Amino acid sequence: MSELIANHRPTPGQTTSKEVGTRAYVKWLAACWTSSVGSIIALGWTGLHPDRHPLVFAWSVSWLIAAAVAGLTRNVFLRMDPQRFALARWERESRAYERFGLAGFCWLLKHTPFGWLNPILRMRAFGRCAIQELLREMNFAEGAHWLGGLITIGLGIGCFIAGHQAVGLSFAVVLVPTHVYPVMLQRANRARILRLCARQSRMTGLEVIRPTLPSDQPPAGLAGSRSP
Repeated sequence: MSELIANHRPTPGQTTSKEVGTRAYVKWLAACWTSSVGSIIALGWTGLHPDRHPLVFAWSVSWLIAAAVAGLTRNVFLRMDPQRFALARWERESRAYERFGLAGFCWLLKHTPFGWLNPILRMRAFGRCAIQELLREMNFAEGAHWLGGLITIGLGIGCFIAGHQAVGLSFAVVLVPTHVYPVMLQRANRARILRLCARQSRMTGLEVIRPTLPSDQPPAGLAGSRSP
């Protein structure tokens, strides 16, 4: 997502063409504006009678929630410790999340415009500063999805209790691709990055970043992680 340059720290809350490249920046703008405008139109179309098109309503609301959460929380998450979202022991395996179909989600990101979202998570350089910045960007991506997902769950439960069962279930369906899989992707890539750091530290004798997990396997290649 972010094409980070060693020893370069992007301004919190901003995504610029200089940081991600002109082509990626244009794609990011196109994806964001198209999705936002489409969601607003869809919400206006379904807002008065959400039960008629529950999935469209749930998707448009979920996107607008995700966009709002991302805009309001970016600076907060970027200021957190780079290793804020620690991994559980079972997450340290190189293929921990593949059993849940994460490879299919990665394929979707690589071959559809959904992969244009949040181009700021991509590693172009290797070094302590670059790794820390990448982990901070991953903090933001994961944290925003956790928060957006919780809000989406709350709305789904509220709709279900209010008698709009189809809308509540639609929120649950939309939750999976918009928040559950993005969080899994961030967790999987965090494990890969930390294994890479541990391996590099053993080879050079220099600590790239303090590891939070042992590494006895060669690191897997970084998957293209995107966050709406």
